[in-house]
Amino acid sequence: MNPWRFIKFSFSNPALNLAMEEALLRFRLENSNTNILWFWINKPSVILGCFSKLDEINLVECKKLEIPVVRRISGGGAVYHDLGNLNYTVIANVGENGLPMDTLKTYKFISECLIEGLKHLNIQLNFLPPNTILLNERKVGGMAQHLLYNVTLIHGTILVNANLELMKKLIKIKIPVINLSEAKNISLNEVKENLLKGFKRKLHTVFINSSFTQNEMKLAKKLLKIKYSKKW
Repeated sequence: MNPWRFIKFSFSNPALNLAMEEALLRFRLENSNTNILWFWINKPSVILGCFSKLDEINLVECKKLEIPVVRRISGGGAVYHDLGNLNYTVIANVGENGLPMDTLKTYKFISECLIEGLKHLNIQLNFLPPNTILLNERKVGGMAQHLLYNVTLIHGTILVNANLELMKKLIKIKIPVINLSEAKNISLNEVKENLLKGFKRKLHTVFINSSFTQNEMKLAKKLLKIKYSKKW
């Protein structure tokens, strides 16, 4: 398997991070055969699924607190991001020599990467199909996916030390949530380092540190302007 790109840079603008996800997916499909793993963090924000309805969130409270609301390209429900929440994005081909074609099998495989990484911190996670990661029977992360021809974008969240009280004010919580820090006093950097190890072991690959190309930046800024800057 070819080496993967590993990116660990985040923008301060949540909408630009979401625009960059789509830009990376489009360039992976059209111009590259190199798969991507990206770890990133958003400032406090609410991220809607592509089919999410506004009744999933407390829009009045979001406006009052000046919390940006952004719609992503994948399905699933609304989620809350902040500086204590780690986001990961996997962009890769599916099928032969790639991720599974079946969505549920892909979720299970990505969950195995996460579980493999964090077990070395003595944190035992469990996978609840179709797309939920549990810690002590409470939700510590979820996943969503967007398939573009033969390339998939699968992304998710891991609650490390997020503001769960604010989360509960801003979005509807369907499953009780928990931070990793409730199980062990760990930093976001420790979580990143160990998750990367988990992806390496399960994917049987190496990661090359990378940054965004000029063309990716150009497309991300275009997408930001025409698609991701909607005011709710």
